Amino acid sequence: MNDTYNIWVDKQTLRTQRFESDLKEDKYTYRGEAYSMPRHGFARTREFAVESQSATQVVFLLVSDAQTKAVYPFDFELRVQYTLEEKSLHIQYSVKNKGQGPMYFSIGSH
Repeated sequence: MNDTYNIWVDKQTLRTQRFESDLKEDKYTYRGEAYSMPRHGFARTREFAVESQSATQVVFLLVSDAQTKAVYPFDFELRVQYTLEEKSLHIQYSVKNKGQGPMYFSIGSH
């Protein structure tokens, strides 16, 4: 993990939400399978790869794997782009469904 990653992540917490804002006992069922998702989702505790960076922009990438699929049964790529422009910080989220069917998700941050 490099210093740029540490600085950006410490300032911004990313939450991947679930189907409902409050799951009963943090559990849900999808296509007959039971899953457990922590409050505020799973992405905030995962290490994102630095896909690209410059003096004013960094793009982080999280790709589904066995660990994410244990709580969220979809194949995806999640990119978070931070861009500094004068005195402003712009944040852009990009989610790509790598699976065959619909993928349910929502993004939140604070």
